[in-house]
Amino acid sequence: MPFDASRYPANWKAISLRIRELEGWQCKFCGAKYGQPHPLTGSKVILTVAHLGVPYPDGTPGNPHDKMDVRDENLAALCQRCHLNNDRAEHLLNAAYTRWRRKVEAGQLFFIAFDDPRKQGVTMPHKITPRLAQKRQVLTGEFL
Repeated sequence: MPFDASRYPANWKAISLRIRELEGWQCKFCGAKYGQPHPLTGSKVILTVAHLGVPYPDGTPGNPHDKMDVRDENLAALCQRCHLNNDRAEHLLNAAYTRWRRKVEAGQLFFIAFDDPRKQGVTMPHKITPRLAQKRQVLTGEFL
């Protein structure tokens, strides 16, 4: 996904650098070291900073989509592999939605309204498989 700077604080570069330094320039989840071959994939490790969606101290749920939430405990320096795995359910749901939307636009599926977990009023697939329902539940906390 392309980086949209408008969703992040103006000083995001400095925040990102600080988090990577705090983590000792290694992945918080697997320990892969920046610039070195990844121990599992062999690819050169690039660290990115992920928003984890950690709850606030008062118990309010965190949101990994809130890019302005730059509390240290909500951010983690992750290698490409761990960052992708951390966001996997969302990526899979978005991919399923895109495939469904393209079929609807091509006239290959009937249009049946269903709430999209990402945007209010947008539709989702008419055929919800157990796997897709589980991914939606993971992202939204709702049961179908």
